[in-house]
Parts: sequence; C-alpha cells; structure tokens
Amino acid sequence: MTLWKSKEEWERLSEEWMNLPFQNIDAKVLEEKANLYAKNVNRCDKNLPDSQVIKDLKRVVYDFRDTMPIVTALRSEYLKTDHWDEIKNNILKQDFDINDDEFTLSKLISMNVAEHQEELLNV
Repeated sequence: MTLWKSKEEWERLSEEWMNLPFQNIDAKVLEEKANLYAKNVNRCDKNLPDSQVIKDLKRVVYDFRDTMPIVTALRSEYLKTDHWDEIKNNILKQDFDINDDEFTLSKLISMNVAEHQEELLNV
C-alpha cells in the first residue's frame, strides 16, 4: 500500500470509527487495523525518515492505537454497575451512557481517557 493511499484510508477509517456509537465498536477489529497501519507506517518511516507526512500519520495511528486497551476494557461484558460508578464518579468524573447512540469513540477520547488508562484498566 502506498503512503498516500494509506494516509487517505486511515483518515476515512478513523473518522468512521470515531463516529460509531460506542456500543457498536468491535475493539478487537479496531486494534488489529491500528496495528496493521502502525506496521505500515513504520516501514514507510524506515524508507523516508524525514517525511513530515509519515511523522504525522505515525502520530495519529499510534495515538489511536494507544487508546485501544481502554476501549477493550470499557467494552467488557464483565463491567457491572459498581464498576461504572467507579469509572464515572471517581476516575473520569463525568456522567455518560455508553449505550446511548450519541456516545461515540470521539466523545470517549475527548474525556481524556488516555490520562486515566492505568486506573481504567484496573477497574
């Protein structure tokens, strides 16, 4: 896959994923795709280490990929009401409904979940 095609496809896919209702996200599929793009970006980076396009693409791919453990954890069927109370009241300190069609991956990321990754993964 060419650099420009990869960049274009990543932008299209990530926009689609960011706007999906959170309840419809298959975190495993997203993580696999993000890992595939990370490998592709690394290959491009080795061949064109001074390319700003590659650096920018690498940053967004890695930022996205780094949120996947949180998404996987929050999509767990084993999270119960007391877990969600802990997440909403003590960790993120925000109320939200992951089953609401308006609650998307974009909204989750805007809650700065990456800053609370360790806490969220330990719930």
